Amino acid sequence: MENAKELIRTYCPMSKSRCGVIATVENGKFVRLEPDPNHPNRGICVKGESAPQMVYDPLRLKYPMRSSRRKSEVDPSLSGAVCSALI
Repeated sequence: MENAKELIRTYCPMSKSRCGVIATVENGKFVRLEPDPNHPNRGICVKGESAPQMVYDPLRLKYPMRSSRRKSEVDPSLSGAVCSALI
């Protein structure tokens, strides 16, 4: 099997900076994110560097979570003082 490698120029959405990056995809799997030397930032933060790990983390949420209480119910985690201020 041939090692298909593709470099994709894009930006990193992990922080406000929107750093220019080059994503490496090997055999259809996102494997690396590197800073784009032609982008004004010319760098990438640790959030961006960890992007491939976050994408393939087995504990990552893959669908929206469902609420276990009705909208009209008060969140039990709120303290009494906060609850009384809301009501």
